Amino acid sequence: MNLINLKTKLETEEKVLRQELGEIGVNDKDNPSNWDITPSDRKQEIEFRDEMADRMEDSEEHVALKTTLKSRLQEVRHALKKIADGKYGLCEISGEAIEEERLNANPAARTTIKNMSQEANLPPINL
Repeated sequence: MNLINLKTKLETEEKVLRQELGEIGVNDKDNPSNWDITPSDRKQEIEFRDEMADRMEDSEEHVALKTTLKSRLQEVRHALKKIADGKYGLCEISGEAIEEERLNANPAARTTIKNMSQEANLPPINL
């Protein structure tokens, strides 16, 4: 396993996720894992009140996208922390080494392939 390449992939993905979240929200400086959605254009929101229904739909899409991006960012940060702690690449269920092909496909993987179905039972990541 090439830990340096996987760490670089994770760090690059973390940067991209933070950038994408920054395009739809504002990061809470006191709580870095908290992102607030911002309207895409406040001036238009005031000037075009009749477009409120469309904006509500956009807001719902932003919330869904924010949730997905935030979740992935937490997974990436969790993997980077595991690298720093010397625990990277070990299944959080069995303790076995995670397959190299799985880590190459998803450097933030938390389980081996055989334990993927149990991944939903793992505690949530709160970083």
